Amino acid sequence: MKRIIGLSLLLVSIAAGCKRETNVVEYPAVDFYTTETLDVNRIELTDSTTVLHFSAVYIPKFWIRLDKGTHIVADGRKLPCIGIDETSL
Repeated sequence: MKRIIGLSLLLVSIAAGCKRETNVVEYPAVDFYTTETLDVNRIELTDSTTVLHFSAVYIPKFWIRLDKGTHIVADGRKLPCIGIDETSL
């Protein structure tokens, strides 16, 4: 019984230590856009990913498509887009 309780406490402490901290920036300042169709509303940063949330203004039935060369620049480094939800690159 003590082993089960000890193992359970160990697993809970390991799981708590694995929690990723997420930094969120609401309505960030953007230096450069190549389009007026998309606005960045939110950026979520973790140790392994950067997630951008956009709002879009477009004519109905005209679809938005991002180029395969889409990237962000942070600290002089060019970071490529590796995935997108609800559409394709």
